[in-house]
Amino acid sequence: MIADGSLGEPQKDRLELVEKIHEVINGKLVGGGSPYSAQNMIRWVRAMFVWAETSDHHLNLASLEKTYLAWCDSLVSRHQVTKDLSQRSAYTMGAQAGDVFDTVLERSTPLVTTTRLRMPTQRKTARGVKAEKQNLEETFTFGHFLQDICDALTTETVLRGSLPVRIPLRLGGELVEWSGYANWKAVQHHLENEPRVSKKGRERRNHRKSLAKFKLREAEGTLRTRYPLANRRCEAELLIFIGQTGMNFAQAHKLKLRHFHYASHLDGYLVRDRKGRRGGDVLFEIFKEYKPHFERFLEWRRVLFPDSELLFPFVRIGGRSLNRHPQFSLRAVCKDLGLRFVPPQELRNTRVNWLLRRSGDPDLTAAMAQHGKETLLGTYERPSQQRAMVEITRFWAKNDPTIARTSP
Repeated sequence: MIADGSLGEPQKDRLELVEKIHEVINGKLVGGGSPYSAQNMIRWVRAMFVWAETSDHHLNLASLEKTYLAWCDSLVSRHQVTKDLSQRSAYTMGAQAGDVFDTVLERSTPLVTTTRLRMPTQRKTARGVKAEKQNLEETFTFGHFLQDICDALTTETVLRGSLPVRIPLRLGGELVEWSGYANWKAVQHHLENEPRVSKKGRERRNHRKSLAKFKLREAEGTLRTRYPLANRRCEAELLIFIGQTGMNFAQAHKLKLRHFHYASHLDGYLVRDRKGRRGGDVLFEIFKEYKPHFERFLEWRRVLFPDSELLFPFVRIGGRSLNRHPQFSLRAVCKDLGLRFVPPQELRNTRVNWLLRRSGDPDLTAAMAQHGKETLLGTYERPSQQRAMVEITRFWAKNDPTIARTSP
């Protein structure tokens, strides 16, 4: 289309601006920035360019600030008038594109602060006793479900177990795993109706052919056909690991296998790399009850993935990219079972609030969660009605003279 001129003449007045935008985004990536952030920056810069072209606004270095402000006004209008955009989405689009343009224009103050876009205030509502209990119960039920998967999918079951693998669940029922076999419904039908198979020659041949193909796949016993089972356990182990360590999902799925060394600390262990210098950086911290489970997983993955350097070696058709988060197929499984899937961020949040409720010490909880105290209280803490009642009772017991007096 460029060669035959159907896109028109090149708009060379944009060249300097586009080169600078590319330089800024590329610089953020080279400096260790997140690929996800870069993708979002490109996405919203493109969105502004599309709007500018349809609205006859200039796109060059000299007019960039004016065009950006007009685009942000259109985002405000979409939120307030058209109502096809939330306030948070409008602000996110403007702020992320503005972050690129701030560097392009060498501004000392963010462009987004000169617009009418505002981040909506988040008012945290206190959870009642019933809501807190329900949240914990759902998380514990999900944890039992993950544990059932890990217990069932041993090395022997994954590589040599008969298909389908039937995993009994503590929540009731069972999880049936066909290891990704696409035609499993036909095989199940044949197996269930084998005594009543029609005596017609053609149907009998199709029946035998379908079963023979399935039996060959079942007997192979390699990750070529059994990788969906291995992925299933890797998903469960990754979610348990995040729930136990509180590590960020983006970091956890990229972790490399190390010679882990455990040092006792409080009610658990600090985990370091044995090859690292003595007293080196702590990789993560775990509770003591999790150590046997973690060691069992390490042994399992060494047998199934002896050549992989990743701690959670997911198998993906065409190869795995560490720049993309693993997609959890357990979401669909939980939906089929009527079980609520608890995502990594919520697992971390529940862990932090559980620690805070148990310890009552924000400083200790922030240290264990590897956050600053301000981040813990501002972002992760969920107001608790029960905890507030206890704190208020303690305060008045200490400060109310009619309660705290020592003499009759």
